[in-house]
Amino acid sequence: MAVFIGVAGHAGGIILPNPGINFEAKGGGNWSFNFEINAIFFIPTEIEVGIREYLKKEKEFRGFYLYQGLAFGWTNFVFGIYIPNLIFAVGYKNISAKGFTIDPILGLRAVYTDFVVLPVLGLYLGRTW
Repeated sequence: MAVFIGVAGHAGGIILPNPGINFEAKGGGNWSFNFEINAIFFIPTEIEVGIREYLKKEKEFRGFYLYQGLAFGWTNFVFGIYIPNLIFAVGYKNISAKGFTIDPILGLRAVYTDFVVLPVLGLYLGRTW
């Protein structure tokens, strides 16, 4: 589950849980394609597409990886157009024999709406089938 942090100038902000659904499809070699939809109270807030490169793939969709992606959401509206955020991260995906998935993520997110780079810290807990 991700967390949405909205900042309103210097006045403060809001933190909300931002659960999502993640789809990953096998590419060639150690590559895979990633698609994610995040929502707050069942309202979609962000769509993310990216590519994962598994560095030493232990089994399919398991092991250390590098991630590069683009995130599109209602927070990316600048000058009348949507500008995606760039995301660069590393992670380690572990899937148990019963399909329970643990995937900690650490990286950077370039946000064009405020022209800043923010840390990305995430933990995906879910089911893989």
